[in-house]
Amino acid sequence: MLAEAQSTWSVNIIFRLADYYYDSAMSYLVMKNADLYSSVKVDIPDVETFVIRSGKKKVGNDILSLNQEFFGGNPAKPEFKANIIHGDYKGGIIEEYLGFCRIWDDNVLKAKTPEQKQEAVVMTIDLCIQRGYPAEYLQGHRAEVEKIMMTMLSPES
Repeated sequence: MLAEAQSTWSVNIIFRLADYYYDSAMSYLVMKNADLYSSVKVDIPDVETFVIRSGKKKVGNDILSLNQEFFGGNPAKPEFKANIIHGDYKGGIIEEYLGFCRIWDDNVLKAKTPEQKQEAVVMTIDLCIQRGYPAEYLQGHRAEVEKIMMTMLSPES
């Protein structure tokens, strides 16, 4: 399974997912010592691809198609599809992740100074733990999550 989360919408994400798949498939083939120059067809992994749309507004269909978006459905052109999971999804870890993303967007992305960012990161994690988005993981990995979140907010990222 390949998945990417996105709060702002762009159909270009289908290219990133296709690139991730290509990289994963090539790594798999290298690991299996597959010979791409052989006349024998190589065995590649079958995957499902997902876009987890954390934004509030539902976009388009439930499937994003490279061929439809960029080639008008021309059967002679390449195809790659991804299932879209919208922000109103209910159930399991995906609902928890979407809750985390909403709290992140509401708090952290508005912070401007390093001090405001640090405070917003701490507040985001506290709120997520209180609301169960994903509380157990955040409690066990708080320092790591804070570090990653601050790295994402640094000007160099």
